[in-house]
Amino acid sequence: MFQLFLRARTEKFLRQRAEKRLLRQASEHFEAPTERSPDTDQSRLSAVAQAIEQAIASAEMEKDSLSRQIQGVQERASLAASNASDEPDGEKIGMVDLNVYDSEISRVQRRIEELKLSIGHFRFLRAALITRFSTFRARDDEI
Repeated sequence: MFQLFLRARTEKFLRQRAEKRLLRQASEHFEAPTERSPDTDQSRLSAVAQAIEQAIASAEMEKDSLSRQIQGVQERASLAASNASDEPDGEKIGMVDLNVYDSEISRVQRRIEELKLSIGHFRFLRAALITRFSTFRARDDEI
């Protein structure tokens, strides 16, 4: 009985000793940085700011392109309406054309509204970036 007790204590002692040795070795190899690197933080924030700006620019370009597309469709619709009124059987054909143009205009206007909403969200993210990270210094070409 005494031998079982002695063996259990010996094993526990050796296990604790091995754990302490491993912890000591791990702490010798690991050194936590004592200071934050402002340059690293700045580069991370710059990458986020640049991504936000690219998203805003891309969405605005798409919105402008769609606005020009609507103008073109409206011009074609007015031309189709004037041609339909000039021909006797043109009224039926003109109405079909006008319905197609109307559905295309509605689809593009919905997309423009979605883009306006997205642009607003991206601008909010930009404002949040500036206000939440007071140490962030944006370059002129970013924000």
